[in-house]
Amino acid sequence: MSLMSNDVLGNLLFLIENRKSRKLIKQIGFLIKNSGMPFEQICDIIGELIKRDSDYFMDHIFQPVLRRIRKFPYQFLVDMDLYILKKFCFLQGEEILLVFYGSVLEKKVSTTGRLYLTNYRLIASGTQVVQSAQKRTGSPSLIGSLVRSGITRHRKNVRKAITKALRQGISQYEVPEWGFVFPITGAYNIKRAKNRISYVLTIATEKKPIRMDIKVIPGRLKKQQSKQEFQSKKEQIFNQLIDLLNQYKNN
Repeated sequence: MSLMSNDVLGNLLFLIENRKSRKLIKQIGFLIKNSGMPFEQICDIIGELIKRDSDYFMDHIFQPVLRRIRKFPYQFLVDMDLYILKKFCFLQGEEILLVFYGSVLEKKVSTTGRLYLTNYRLIASGTQVVQSAQKRTGSPSLIGSLVRSGITRHRKNVRKAITKALRQGISQYEVPEWGFVFPITGAYNIKRAKNRISYVLTIATEKKPIRMDIKVIPGRLKKQQSKQEFQSKKEQIFNQLIDLLNQYKNN
């Protein structure tokens, strides 16, 4: 890294170590949008931050930063994801099989954005939204907040359990996270519909197993894909994902 990069990194590391989330989000946004640094240096700085404290970054920084750069070209965001994932987050022997736009639904949680199917897992880089209890019941917003916080804790437990399971027998090192991880190993009730693939997993946690009902829905990039191109891509996604789920069904 250049001297300027080292100065920027030092400042950002200070912010993450001292839990200054607002300043950190703002400065990472500036780094990406306005710093003028080379692409690789920007990604390397972000990679060092997730290496320093991956849990805090995913819980407090990841989504706000993505919202600040949501209007960037789709390919830039894909390139950034891939650079960070491959250099900082991949497990030993992990490789990209498919890249596509879409959504992953898991109970009350919907994650929409860029999806990366690897030979070990499905990674979603985008916006994660919790369905509000208020919309379904008309209840006060406090109830909606309690439901959302409960699901957030649920997702943290799942994320930790998934990461632990993935590391077993694959990597002895702590692997940083960039994006939301959905397992593809040990699936059952695998079903293919017109616009989605659904499957179920049971994730072991320290307290009790958590059942994950996962639906993967490819989406069309309207400005970049014709209907015919999207249908062809969707068929490729479905075939690849079904093959992997069946291959790892009994693992």
